[in-house]
Amino acid sequence: MLCVKARGMRNEKIIENGVCPYGGGGTPQQSTYTPPSPKVNLETYPTQMNVGDSSGLKYSIENATDSRSTVSSSNEAVLRVNEDGTLSAVAAGTATITVSGSGVEQSFEVTVQTVSVSSVSVLNLPEELQLGLTSQATAEVLPENATDRTVEWKSSDPTIAEINSDGTVTAVSPGTMTIICRASNGVEAQVSLKVYEVFPDEIKTDTERIRLNVGETQTVNIEILPEHANNKKYTVKIEDESVAVLKEGNTIEARKDGTTDLVIETENQLTKRIPVSVYHIPVRTVTIDDSSLEYVYTAFMKHAVDLNTSITLGMNLSPENATYTDIVWESSDPEVISASEGKLEIHR
Repeated sequence: MLCVKARGMRNEKIIENGVCPYGGGGTPQQSTYTPPSPKVNLETYPTQMNVGDSSGLKYSIENATDSRSTVSSSNEAVLRVNEDGTLSAVAAGTATITVSGSGVEQSFEVTVQTVSVSSVSVLNLPEELQLGLTSQATAEVLPENATDRTVEWKSSDPTIAEINSDGTVTAVSPGTMTIICRASNGVEAQVSLKVYEVFPDEIKTDTERIRLNVGETQTVNIEILPEHANNKKYTVKIEDESVAVLKEGNTIEARKDGTTDLVIETENQLTKRIPVSVYHIPVRTVTIDDSSLEYVYTAFMKHAVDLNTSITLGMNLSPENATYTDIVWESSDPEVISASEGKLEIHR
């Protein structure tokens, strides 16, 4: 407070108590104090963000009359205010952020924009893929903060190779085609893929020659190589079925003496021939076993039997594994003795 005396007075004095000593002893005048108004100070805040980004917000309220404050967005679909006070860019557009507290507020505008894909690359896909196999392709999308990083997979020829939505490629038939990976903004990458077939190059068997006695059987084990060949189908046949026949499970049954071939052939015309020989074991000796008979001994014959009787004889063949063991009994004079299956009938 400034107190000034009237003109002509000698002393002037500035006092601090609000009371002027001049003026004839009137009532002292009291001074009035007005506190400063609250004010929002924005210290750190964004004005531009990309979709998917998050940003912090730093502010203070000067001369605050209340410790509470709020932050709000004019468009939460574009820019969202999180519980911790940070901002998240949701979609392209513009939103106004308002900071309020102690009866005052301050706003700023933020523009949210998308980040476009600049390049797409196809990774982990081989140049060649065997027929029937699969491969997992992956896409590298740049920049890493691109707003929409989704890609679409496409095959230039699904009859050669198919690809599904997650990048799994399946080789369907031999040939060459192109795998296409395209981003939502049209940026794409293309890679060439060759589908090839592995053909059988060997027929492996557990025997190289077959030798059988008439009536015997033998099973042939067949393996088509290489193991990873695509088409391992084959056919088996006997060229002369009068000598041997093919049974179920690649089993050969010998029928009569002779030679023929077992022929194995794959669908790519790879062929293997196995010689087949069929033989029989002949009977070398035949002996009649009469040890069970009781002969009548006479002065004129060593072995004699009574008239009108029946006797049964045994028979021994050598070797025991002879192929044909059927025996035919014959009598030189059926009117005297008739023979049938080892049984003799004495007539006279």
